[in-house]
Amino acid sequence: GEEGLGLTPEETRRVKWAWLDRKDRERCVKAPGRAGGHYLTRADLRTLRDGRAPNPKVLAHYLRETQRLNRAAAAGGGGGAAAAAAPASCLLVDLYFHSQVLGNERVRYEKAKKYFLEEMDLEGVDKLLVPVSLKKGGGWYLLAVNFAARSVDLYDPYGLHREQVLQDLAAFIAKTPESLWEDGEEGGGEGSARAPALLDFSVRQMAAPEDYTGYGPEDAGVLLMEFVRQATSSHDQKEDAAAAAAGGGAHREEAVWCARHREPPPPERRCCKEDCREPAAFNFPGAARAAFCFAHRVPGTTRLLPDEDASDGDEDVLLAAGDALTALACHELVLPQKRRRSSVGRGRGRGRRYIPIGFL
Repeated sequence: GEEGLGLTPEETRRVKWAWLDRKDRERCVKAPGRAGGHYLTRADLRTLRDGRAPNPKVLAHYLRETQRLNRAAAAGGGGGAAAAAAPASCLLVDLYFHSQVLGNERVRYEKAKKYFLEEMDLEGVDKLLVPVSLKKGGGWYLLAVNFAARSVDLYDPYGLHREQVLQDLAAFIAKTPESLWEDGEEGGGEGSARAPALLDFSVRQMAAPEDYTGYGPEDAGVLLMEFVRQATSSHDQKEDAAAAAAGGGAHREEAVWCARHREPPPPERRCCKEDCREPAAFNFPGAARAAFCFAHRVPGTTRLLPDEDASDGDEDVLLAAGDALTALACHELVLPQKRRRSSVGRGRGRGRRYIPIGFL
């Protein structure tokens, strides 16, 4: 396991207790967020076991936490008020953005903002990340619109181009209010009259891991989390900053203008599918490695969740689980107390109390 987490024996006991395989669904992880925060039950966390697919709640939690960490990084690694006031260069949308917004002309821009994982506008965004769910097979792929570099990175394990979703995303960008752009102009058609602005950008087909074998439906969520990690890596952020310094903001505004007015005509679309394939950055055989996305600072760990027969001294598993919980920003564990007979508050979940883990 990795050194430096600084878990006390009591914190280690709580971590191991949280990952035990029992039927109590009330014991869960709590993280801050809108409307009182978000919760993950232990049943949700157990979907990270080998042979199982991470459920949508785990994927959504990972996206929210990635957005929070990006905002903290934009503030220089800090959190709190400084992180909230820092300009974010990357914006993620939730899992339902594709099905509820893209391709639906009735959804206006202000209504679509509720699917943003940060309360902000597209004006201050250099990169927009959109997870897309496949209707058949339950797979996922990721669209990363890089306004600064004038490119669309397509993280698709199936290697397809996805022309329709690019057009739908361009139509959504065309809904951005003119007031948000310095030189915005009125005009433009509705519906099919909008030009696919993003087709003016180069489309880069990002490579699926070449050394990854045995890909199955249960691993679709694993790949989505890894693609998000790659798209928001510090290396990409440095490249985006350099491209933005060369005029990224103007390119973003040009894309919005082009989507509304259909001129200047978009040039021939470029695709560097052959020359932009990046080397594989990870290698894991199944959904047990899903926690790699949460605990990628623990290299070489194969059992990230303790088995039922795991001993109390299995420090590698404990440290991996602790690091996973840290990356998940588990600020509190829900420890249900024994229920007492009372005429008030007999509902399920009454009397629970929160005990902070304390190692964040």
